[in-house]
Amino acid sequence: MGKCLSHCVDSNSTESQRSQQSHNGKHRTPTPPSYYSSVQKGQSVRSAPSEGSHEDYYTNGSSHKEMRTSEKKVPMHPAKLPTISSIQRTSNNNLKTISISPPEYSETRIHKLFDKYKDEHEDCILAEGVERFCQDLGVDPAEFIVLALAWKFNAGTMCKFTREEFEGGCRALKVDSIKGIQASFPSLLQEVKDESTFKDLYRWTFQFGLDSDQGQRSLPMDMALPLWHLVFSHRQPPLLHQWFEFLKDSQVRGISRDTWNMYLNFVEVVGEDLSTYDDTEAWPSLFDDFVDHEHQKEKQDKERGMREDEV
Repeated sequence: MGKCLSHCVDSNSTESQRSQQSHNGKHRTPTPPSYYSSVQKGQSVRSAPSEGSHEDYYTNGSSHKEMRTSEKKVPMHPAKLPTISSIQRTSNNNLKTISISPPEYSETRIHKLFDKYKDEHEDCILAEGVERFCQDLGVDPAEFIVLALAWKFNAGTMCKFTREEFEGGCRALKVDSIKGIQASFPSLLQEVKDESTFKDLYRWTFQFGLDSDQGQRSLPMDMALPLWHLVFSHRQPPLLHQWFEFLKDSQVRGISRDTWNMYLNFVEVVGEDLSTYDDTEAWPSLFDDFVDHEHQKEKQDKERGMREDEV
């Protein structure tokens, strides 16, 4: 977790200082050319060498005497980690101190969290581990928030998290515990309300639903319909129910990536009554069939209504 930060001090400037000290007949221990500060589990925060040290080496200008008192073990709670300083040279050859805040999460805790749910034989979380993970989060695997969380983790397939995916997702959320993940739910739901972000989530969902072990290139209907229902559960578009009925009646076997991706554009363009649908545009043929199907149904409903009025 800790990072070594080099403090660059110009060698020419150092030689100049030594010459000046020699000229004045005074001898001082030269300033060390670099100072490494690290915060790791089980290690203490130590000051720079005390003799000849400058106050600029320390955060907020504290002296080496003050830094010497910090020989205690530093707890790993992220809120209590000290701020690390880095000395850099500006364009006009002056030195400036830049404060670098420590991470808001613990890498060690992220590793342990993954290990809690990972499979005994593989270095990944499989279906059973995902189920326990959801139980601890207090959510149903079929909830939209779980889909959004899997998207944030950039999961490649359903019911599985690799170590890279899980730990990378925790870093992205800046969390290292179940409570931390739970606390991130509101901001995650707010994030996917953005149009471009939701579009990314929507397109990712297609790949998420594919069975990579079987080399699937299209979503079977028994997977496509539940995923459509899930991804639109917080923003259901018009005609979604009619679309489902049409697919079932037409006995469509699978949904291609192009059809899946274009459906989001389709529902944004056609409106509630399909009046703005333009069949001269390059829509997938399945959409043309759906619009014809709906127009036929509308025509039949009108004729049925006229007959009932005559009776």
